[in-house]
Amino acid sequence: MTRSPLFSRCLSPWAWTLLIPLLFLPLFSQEQQKVLEDFSSSKAGSSPNGWSPRDDRGAPYYKVLEKDGNRYMRANVVSDSVPFYKKVKWEIQKYPRLSWRWRIIKFPPLGNEQIPEQNDTAGAVYATWINIWKMEAKSVKYIWSLTLPKGTEFKKKTTWFIVVRSGKKEAGIWVPESVDVLADYKRLWGDDPKNPNLLVVLSDSNATKSRVICDYDDFVVSSR
Repeated sequence: MTRSPLFSRCLSPWAWTLLIPLLFLPLFSQEQQKVLEDFSSSKAGSSPNGWSPRDDRGAPYYKVLEKDGNRYMRANVVSDSVPFYKKVKWEIQKYPRLSWRWRIIKFPPLGNEQIPEQNDTAGAVYATWINIWKMEAKSVKYIWSLTLPKGTEFKKKTTWFIVVRSGKKEAGIWVPESVDVLADYKRLWGDDPKNPNLLVVLSDSNATKSRVICDYDDFVVSSR
């Protein structure tokens, strides 16, 4: 096929070297991240599709809301603690980072995750690995603590806690979060993980016998 003179003048060889990468840029961008959940497929006012409470009594605590065309999940929990989880396909070596948005509406009074009688968290997001053959589970849990300083890390049984945000300064506004789950797992657990099985959220208030409210949205995994 012979190119027209106009086509030749408009697209010289050096121009093609610049144009071709741009043509594939959307494809590259899609490969660098994967949406685990944005709640767009769930109906407002209902429980989000594909999510389950650890105990059936927790089902009413987590509902999808909608504002200005955007759907998100709200946890509204009174004097209880029930994790809410979704089974995920997450290739952690390809997508080591996890990002999301959250908004704390109401904190537990004097919440402190290291003191049993104050052990409540308005917002927590964690990745969980379940080994059915060994009958064990491991988790890395990221929390927004009312009182513990950002950067605090501690372990309870099969879960490592990392405080990624602290205090009420940013309460009531959407705040973006981004963590390197693969790096945190290797550093804290000391081995190389397989792919996580579950994405889990928890807003709890059983220790302080209070109410907590937290909004969650836009869970995305990505490359570094």
